Amino acid sequence: MVKRSTFFEHSGYLDDGKISRDLYGLFSREEALYLHDLSKSLVRGGEIFSFGMNTINANNYVGVLRYGRREIEILPKLLEVKQSRNSIIKNLMYMLEYTTNIDHGFTKLASQGATEGTILEIYIGLFAKKLFALGRKFLPHAYVNYNESLKYKRGKLDLPKQLKSGNRDASKFHCEYDQYNDDNIVTQTLKYVTRELIKLSSNQTNRKHLHLALQRMSEVADKKVTTSELQSISIPRSFGEYVELMDLAKMFLANLRQDLASRNASNAAVVFDMNVVFEQFITKFIERNKNKLGVKEVYYQQPKRLVSSYQDLIQGTDSKLAMQTFTDILLVMKDGSRVIIDTKYKIINKNEEQKYNISNNDIYQITTYYDLHKFDGNSKVILLYPQSKSQTHIRLNLLGNLPPVYVSTVNLHQDLSKASEVLCEELGGILNSTSSPKESAA
Repeated sequence: MVKRSTFFEHSGYLDDGKISRDLYGLFSREEALYLHDLSKSLVRGGEIFSFGMNTINANNYVGVLRYGRREIEILPKLLEVKQSRNSIIKNLMYMLEYTTNIDHGFTKLASQGATEGTILEIYIGLFAKKLFALGRKFLPHAYVNYNESLKYKRGKLDLPKQLKSGNRDASKFHCEYDQYNDDNIVTQTLKYVTRELIKLSSNQTNRKHLHLALQRMSEVADKKVTTSELQSISIPRSFGEYVELMDLAKMFLANLRQDLASRNASNAAVVFDMNVVFEQFITKFIERNKNKLGVKEVYYQQPKRLVSSYQDLIQGTDSKLAMQTFTDILLVMKDGSRVIIDTKYKIINKNEEQKYNISNNDIYQITTYYDLHKFDGNSKVILLYPQSKSQTHIRLNLLGNLPPVYVSTVNLHQDLSKASEVLCEELGGILNSTSSPKESAA
């Protein structure tokens, strides 16, 4: 039986309805050491947990870790509505629809109560149901290139290999040919991922759909597929809904970690950096609602060179060095003005003595963007945070010739699937006004 624990990002774990950070209240010393190493190996350049002498704290990653019989769920507290775990899952899935370009069938999932499971099980369910349904209709066919030795000539003769083989077997022809069939990289990937998910899923309906889909792919070769193999492959749009299914398969391939424990253990990690999720959600939401928000163009991660060259003053040599800085979101408004938005997924507060928890680095960063892009007085600079308890909209007047920085929050403590208009009104007030935007209902 799988033992599940629930953490909240930037916080501890649930223990009898309260938040605890007691490391050894949840894990043995051996488990704690293993989790410490696992936390550092799962994400490049980051750690999922921070460890003290006897404490554990989740960082900015959310999702699910599964190793052996232990399952750790990390949820984003800032998406909670009325202290409901289910509301957090629903809001996170809604945001991920924007950031992953995968249609989660959100409304249908919510109505069926599917969000009662972990994020991992929900994604497995999406994959299993879609693959089962599509597999009953057809499997995608593609031309597959073969280069092999045959007793009869097929396609074109591979002359170099034929000559190299010499007189070893004069009855064989080294041929290269294409064959149109359902045993291709797409179906091989789907079959491999399906086998791995059967090991991971504890939901009987999901397992049933996966097994039935596997039977449908009985003629497809068993092959271990890696993420790197798929990066160079373009999935034809003619594959229809299988394109979306492959997006899910790629996500699983990037996160299945067979090396975490013993070969027979069921291991996986599906985690998302909430800094990235928040940034991409805001970008895509503005992009989809440009007309309502008075936006003409949306640019994401717009580069600008920061350092053009360097000089070694000891060696006396010069060299070009292209170091770039990237703005999170750059908007060109319909009235010709421009707006820089730098998203920060962290809590700010109304305590002026603590500077609202706004760091100097946040200010330095966004004013650097402003200066490098040579903006004029008809431009606006915004630091955007998720709302914690109450809405914030303040103006920081900087010394010198630097522009004012607007600090605002956006309310994620609401059912985001039903709050599109409210969110539009809230963001519109932030983008188009220097006064306090209308506060949305939590």
